[in-house]
Amino acid sequence: MDERCKKIRRKRILKQDAWQEYEIKYTNTIDVGDSISVDDVLETVHHFRAIDYVIDIAEDELTEEIIKHLHYILKHDTKDSMLGMVCSW
Repeated sequence: MDERCKKIRRKRILKQDAWQEYEIKYTNTIDVGDSISVDDVLETVHHFRAIDYVIDIAEDELTEEIIKHLHYILKHDTKDSMLGMVCSW
């Protein structure tokens, strides 16, 4: 591949990266054919962490603190948390 082709390819990749960054930042989506909400991806990962937490505390008595911590695990780093709808308790 000659230098001209390499430069064109680099510019195309940079434009794609810039567009993906724009989508994530301003539309809160990831385009993989169909747009997927970044929050959906985060909450899916957080659900696995929440299940691990529930398994770890399965023998404990259910308390308000546990429920609040589960809510935090599910929602931290999402748009809701940035709007102040999630507390760290």
